[in-house]
Amino acid sequence: MKQVRGQAATGVPRPGGRSALMVGRSMLTQEFAVAGPFGDGPVAVTGFVHPERGPVDCPAAPLLAAWLWRVGGASAPVRTGPLRERLAAGPPGRGAAVLTAMTYHGPEGGCAGLAVAAPPAWRSRAAQAVRVWSAAVRTRRVLVPAAAPCAESTGPGLPCACAERAGAAARRFAAEGDEVFVVGGSGSGAREAWGDRGWTWVADARQARRVEPVDAQAVAFVLRPGTSVRSAAETVAVLRGRFPSLRGQHPDQWCYRADDREEAVSRAVSLSDVALLLGAEVLPRPSAVRCHRLGSLVDLLPGHVRAASTVALVDGTPEGQGGRDLLRALRGLGPVSVLRLRAASERAGSAATVPEGRRGDGSGSGPVPAAMDTGTM
Repeated sequence: MKQVRGQAATGVPRPGGRSALMVGRSMLTQEFAVAGPFGDGPVAVTGFVHPERGPVDCPAAPLLAAWLWRVGGASAPVRTGPLRERLAAGPPGRGAAVLTAMTYHGPEGGCAGLAVAAPPAWRSRAAQAVRVWSAAVRTRRVLVPAAAPCAESTGPGLPCACAERAGAAARRFAAEGDEVFVVGGSGSGAREAWGDRGWTWVADARQARRVEPVDAQAVAFVLRPGTSVRSAAETVAVLRGRFPSLRGQHPDQWCYRADDREEAVSRAVSLSDVALLLGAEVLPRPSAVRCHRLGSLVDLLPGHVRAASTVALVDGTPEGQGGRDLLRALRGLGPVSVLRLRAASERAGSAATVPEGRRGDGSGSGPVPAAMDTGTM
């Protein structure tokens, strides 16, 4: 059993902080002889039993596998899996297959680490993979922006009440003879909720400048639920400028989930050393923070997070699966504190129920709110 302790095991100075030092002081890189079989390539180990430290969890194994494939020269994707054989404490022979492992004690007990089992031809590259990823091990925070649950949600799996109200307003306007502009794009959710009844979909200000209604005196708008109110404001302003008789859905019926999401993302990124953007996620505003776009966790490189004590994880993958996979891998690079940052827009008090414009809808009476009358949003 060949081993190196302390700073030499990581290849970099220990990061600061009491908890980080506790991890750094316990980091231990060792080599063990293993029987295999491994075929022609290495295996990034997801877990094994250390002869002295006991069970070792290795959730960052996919990162090592990806590195060995893309950087280490593997001709095919590298396998991951547990190593179940009992390890001997003696040093490996020159021609033996080897498990190269770095292990450390977590602040709450238990052991975690990085490990690659490899045939003799892969011994040096396996050791290099463990070494470069060990340099990224430290205690860190991960900030995960999350939109607050929709305040108008009627329950899991049921339609959002915002969508239902927007659809009802659109149908009401159409029944009264207006051509209805749906501001914010032609999202499938809106089409499914309302049905395609000849609405005019206006995605942005550029389309608002070109749209030509049949009767400019008989037009109305609703906001597509899920669109950003901030971005829709410009579109509505263009429509108002072109069509002074435009009336619209009351702001109490607008969906602010997208704006809340944007606010949470911006805050998480501003508080971080680096931002990891997964899938199709984009930043709502320019940022001076270093950002790395990842198709999946296998695109993460050691240099992306090596110096980062706080990481923003912005997930745009379907159902959030990519974010969960990446978060688990980050837990293999040292103790992690995960903070979910939320922003929630809440309506204060009641508001008029009459939609803006020329005609009442039978739901109430009273003046049109001044903000809507002047075109401000």
